[in-house]
Amino acid sequence: MRHLIRPKLQARAALALVASLAIAGCFDGLPGEGQSVPLTANKAAASPIPFESLAQGAPEGVFPKAPAVFLATGAAAATPFLEYLSESDRLAVQRVEFSSRAVVAVFSGAVGSSGHAVRVEQLTRDGSSLRIAAQIITPAPTGYALTVFTSPYHVLTVPRAALGEPLPTSWILTDTAHQKTTGGRF
Repeated sequence: MRHLIRPKLQARAALALVASLAIAGCFDGLPGEGQSVPLTANKAAASPIPFESLAQGAPEGVFPKAPAVFLATGAAAATPFLEYLSESDRLAVQRVEFSSRAVVAVFSGAVGSSGHAVRVEQLTRDGSSLRIAAQIITPAPTGYALTVFTSPYHVLTVPRAALGEPLPTSWILTDTAHQKTTGGRF
């Protein structure tokens, strides 16, 4: 039994060290897509990036299983996520004027019932990361929902100039409704 206690204490000590570094603002690394991301303290508030809503939906079929964010600065860059959108939303993305605008597509990840949605509230730039604050809406526990697998999304257009140069290389998605944060790389 004693040999089990020591690894638990070592793991707790390592976790405490990472947490203290995150609070001090010394740790800013991103784990792989869909994993938790430490929130850093003492960061200066970034100014919001203006955006326009292009499409929202929750189609059945092919979709990202984990939360995902895509950034497209050209028609070819939009190809990886177009298959996850409804036909009408694909057409809306293809009509974007990429010479002056970019597309940001936010997916909540797989869910097992209808009634879910994503509503992006704010975009900001934080160093090399694009921070997305979004409300991940879930159906009421007592409400009616169909059993169906889907991944709700919200697709936005943003002025290319507002993203800055160089373009962000990673994303951090905060679910403001449930206070959960995930991140990944573009």
